[in-house]
Amino acid sequence: MAQHTDHFSCMMDEEISRYPALSPSPLPMLGGRAPAQKMDTPQEPWRSIFDSVACGLIVWNTAERSVEVNKAAQQILGGKLAEMQQVLSEGAVGLACSDGISLAPVELLISRLLASGEAQYGVLEDFTRPDGAKCWLQLDAVPVYGEDRAIREVIVTFQDVTERVQTETTLHEREQLFSVLTEQSNDLTQIIDATGRFKYISPSHRQILGYAPEDLLGMYAFSLFHSDDVLRMHETFADCLEVNGSLVRAEYRLRHADGSWLTMDGVVHNCLENPAVNGVVITARDITERVAMEQELRYQAHYDGLTGLSNSTKFIDLLDQAVQVAAGQQHTLAVLVLDVDRFKDVNDTFGHDGGDLLLQEVGMRLQQIIPESSVASRLSGDEFAVLLQGADEEKVQAVAVTIQRTLEEPCRIDGYPVQIDASIGGVLYPTHAKDGLTLLRRADMAMYVAKQAHEGYALFEEAFEQHTPRRLGLIADLRRAITTDELTLYYQPKVNLGTGSVSCVEALVRWQHPAQGLIPPDEFIPLAEQTGLIKALTRWVLEEAVGQCGTWLRAGRELGVAVNLSAWDLRDVKLPERVAALLECHAVPARLLSIELTESSVMTDMRRSLDILAQLFALGVSISIDDFGTGYSSLAYLKRLPVNELKIDRSFVQQLSTSVADATIVRTMVELAPSFGLRVVAEGIEDRTVLDMLTAFHCDLAQGYYFSRPLPVQHFEQWLQKAETCAARAAGTGVQDDLQASLPL
Repeated sequence: MAQHTDHFSCMMDEEISRYPALSPSPLPMLGGRAPAQKMDTPQEPWRSIFDSVACGLIVWNTAERSVEVNKAAQQILGGKLAEMQQVLSEGAVGLACSDGISLAPVELLISRLLASGEAQYGVLEDFTRPDGAKCWLQLDAVPVYGEDRAIREVIVTFQDVTERVQTETTLHEREQLFSVLTEQSNDLTQIIDATGRFKYISPSHRQILGYAPEDLLGMYAFSLFHSDDVLRMHETFADCLEVNGSLVRAEYRLRHADGSWLTMDGVVHNCLENPAVNGVVITARDITERVAMEQELRYQAHYDGLTGLSNSTKFIDLLDQAVQVAAGQQHTLAVLVLDVDRFKDVNDTFGHDGGDLLLQEVGMRLQQIIPESSVASRLSGDEFAVLLQGADEEKVQAVAVTIQRTLEEPCRIDGYPVQIDASIGGVLYPTHAKDGLTLLRRADMAMYVAKQAHEGYALFEEAFEQHTPRRLGLIADLRRAITTDELTLYYQPKVNLGTGSVSCVEALVRWQHPAQGLIPPDEFIPLAEQTGLIKALTRWVLEEAVGQCGTWLRAGRELGVAVNLSAWDLRDVKLPERVAALLECHAVPARLLSIELTESSVMTDMRRSLDILAQLFALGVSISIDDFGTGYSSLAYLKRLPVNELKIDRSFVQQLSTSVADATIVRTMVELAPSFGLRVVAEGIEDRTVLDMLTAFHCDLAQGYYFSRPLPVQHFEQWLQKAETCAARAAGTGVQDDLQASLPL
C-alpha cells in the first residue's frame, strides 16, 4: 500500500497542472484489495478530494492490477464497474482485439496507451449509462512511470460531454446544410466585414460570376461594383448600417470575370452585432436576363421594330411633353407628317420585303438630316412624323425641302433603283393648334392636301378644314352606314391542314357606299379610329359575327368565327362585358368566338391590353395574334399574354417556296408554337406548293385565296357545301379533288 501511495504521489506531482484535483495521498482499493484495517487519518482528506472531483477518475496499478475509482466514475459506470474491474484485474487490456475480446471504452483506452506507450487525450466514446441513456464520454489516459521507466500506473479521467457533442453535431449539421444550400443555390451569398472586404464567398460565384471563391476573399467588395452604382451602393450600405439587423434591397451591377456586367437584385442584411456572423450579409440573384427582357419590351412598346424610330405612342407622348414645355417657356415648335407616295406600287412589285427595305431607308435618311433636338417617328405603314423644336414657318419649310431632296436619291431594291417621293404636311404651335393630338391631326390634313395637289409640301391653313370634302364626307357617311345596311360581313375560311375540314372563318367588314361603291377597309377603318367611330363599328361587327355564328349553330353547323379588333378597342373597358352579353344573347359558346389583334395593337398599351384580354380569355374566348412576325416578333412577351393562336403574316407565307429564309422562319414558328400551347394559322396561301410545305411543317390551319377569297355569307355557304362535298368524295374514293378549280372566285 505504501508503494502504491508513493507511486500515486509521484504521479500527482507530475500531472498536477493537468489534474489539479488529484492528490498524491494513498487511496483505498476496490475489489477487496484494500487492507481491512481503517485508513490512516492523513489519507482521509485526499480521499475526500478524490471523490469530490466532478469528472470520473480511475487509477489502475499495472503491477498489482488494482483499480481505484472516485464517486463520479462509479455513478457514470454503474453496473459496468465490476466488469471493467475484472478485465483490468485480469490484465485482459493487453490482449489484441483479434482474440475475440470486446473492450469497453476505459479498457480500450488503456489498451491503446499500453500498446503505444503514449498518453491518450480527448478520446470520444459513446456509452450507455446504467439507466439506459445514451451518452458521450471524453476520456484521457496518462501513464505513470516507475524508476525502471516501466508504466507503473495508468490514470484515466472521463466526463460526460453529451451536451457538448450534441451542440457540436447540431452546429456541424447546420454548417453542412448551409454549405449545401449555398453550393446548390443560384444566388450569390457574400459576407463583408467592417472594413468592406469579403470574409465569405459562396461557391455559386464560380458559376455566376466566373470567379473562384478563394480569389475574392479579402478583396474590397466595392471593386466589383459598376462605377455608376458605387456611390449609390455606398449610400445603401450606410442606410443598412444605421440599425443592427436592418434589411435593405438594391439593384446593382457586378463585374463578371470576362469583363461583362451582370445586373443583380440583392438584399443587404446588417449582422455585424451577430457574433456568429460579424459582418454584412448580401444575398443576390442574377436578373440580367429579366432586365434585358423588360428593356426589350419597353423598347418594343415605344419604338418601331422595322425602322428603329419612335412609334406613334412614343411620339404622341413626346409631343405632349414638348407642348407643355413650349407653353411654359413660350417657345414654338412644329410637326411634319410625311407619307411615301406610291408605296403600294412598291409593295405590289417587290413584295413586303421590298416595301420594308424602302421604309427602313426612309427612316435612316430622316434620322441623318433632322436637327439634333428633333424627333423622327414612324406613325404607321408608310407614314412618318418629325417634331421640330423652336421652329417657325421658314424653318419648317426648309426642313421639308431638305427631306424631299434627301429622299430623291433612289433606293435600290433587288438591284433596281426606286424613286422615293413623299408628300409632307406641316403645322406650327401655337399658331395652328395648342395640343398634341390636334397638331398631329392638322399636320396629317396638310399632308393629305399636299398629296391631292401633288405639291410635295403644304403648311396647314384653316381653309384646309373644308378642303377635304371626301374625307369629311366619308366620316359622316360612315357614322350613318353603321346604323343602316351599307356595311356587310364577308367570310374567309380557315382550313384544318390535318383533316381538310373548315372549323372556323374570319369575318371581314366591307362598306358598300351607295354613291362611291365598295370602299376598302384600309380606307374607312383608319377614319373610324381617328374619329372614335371604331367603338361603334366594332360593336356592329361583333353583333353580326356572333349572330351569324348562332344561326349556323342552330342549323347544326358548329363553325367558329374570328373578329379583328384594333388598339382602340382594347381601351374599351366595357368590351368584355359586351362580348359576354352577345354570346349569351345568341346562345353561342365562347370557344366559337376568336378575337384577332395585331402585335402592335397589343403593345400600344400593354397594361390595359393585358387586362382586357385576360377578361376575354376568362370568358373562354380565343385570342389570336395577327400578322405575327411583322411587328415585335418576340416569343418572350407571349408568355405574358393570354394567347391561343398565332397567325403568320402573308409576307412570309407567299414567298415560302422561293425564300429559304422565309421557309426557315415559318418552320421555326410552327415548331416553337406548341411549346407555348399555341396553334398556328398561316395566311396568304395562293398556290399548292406553299400548301404542301405548310402541311409538311405540320402547320395547324391555313387561310388564303388558294381556298377562297372573303365571300358574302350566301356565297360562302355555297362554297362550304361544295368543299364538304369534295371532302366526302375524297373520303369515299381516296382521291383528293382540286378544290380551287370549283371555287366561286
